[in-house]
Amino acid sequence: MERDPTPVLKSIPLSNDTVARRINEMGADTEEQLCAILRDSPFSLQLDETTTADNNALLMAYVDGALGEKVSSSRCNIMYLADFFEKMNEVTLKLQGNDITLVKSKAIIHSLTSRLDLYRQSIGRRQFAHFPQLAKVSESLTDDLLLVYTDHLTMVKADMEIRFRDLLNLDVPSWVVQPFQADVIECEPAIQEHLVDIQCDDEAQAIFRTSGWCSMWVKYAQRYPALWQKIRLLILAFPTTYLVEQGFSQVIHMRGRRRGSGGR
Repeated sequence: MERDPTPVLKSIPLSNDTVARRINEMGADTEEQLCAILRDSPFSLQLDETTTADNNALLMAYVDGALGEKVSSSRCNIMYLADFFEKMNEVTLKLQGNDITLVKSKAIIHSLTSRLDLYRQSIGRRQFAHFPQLAKVSESLTDDLLLVYTDHLTMVKADMEIRFRDLLNLDVPSWVVQPFQADVIECEPAIQEHLVDIQCDDEAQAIFRTSGWCSMWVKYAQRYPALWQKIRLLILAFPTTYLVEQGFSQVIHMRGRRRGSGGR
């Protein structure tokens, strides 16, 4: 019997900009807090601007003033968020690309939720190996600030588990990614004979070793149709909107080039 597509399809609306959007929201909140501090305190401001070789404009600002503990706290927050944003950006980049699948997406998000636990416990112990920017201001970190950061990481993990609940609960049989190590007896009877066949297929094993499980299943979909019917949605479904967003970016780029060349 063919695999029920319902749980797989429910996992598809995973946009690769979901994490980035949350990062932007938290960044905006931090910026608002910093501006509130500056509005209520005397300070001096130094600005300078330049243009990079690729024509990107840069504006740099330095703030100084009698802000006392507020500035120290704000600087610690900025360092924490710099490290945190870097971690989240790494996840966003991993969710992009032409070869992303639901299986890979699940692994990435699962890894993130596990890492958030690691980060929370490390910061709670004043161990900043995973937060190098925060380590630079470790002497200014109060217990109250550390509690804020650990609470924030707990909140982010809970939020991710809710947002990606369907993906994290997606059933990915072990034989899908490790077909040649799977215990056939432990698999459902309907596919046992087919698994025995592919485990004895030296050519399929060679493709698996050189190109990976996903390429192997696509290449031998017609040779092993019963197995392919079970896993095809895990491979063919688009887990992110990356390709569509990339297409839009290309269209915008081409339109911009045409305007720049006078519409020729």
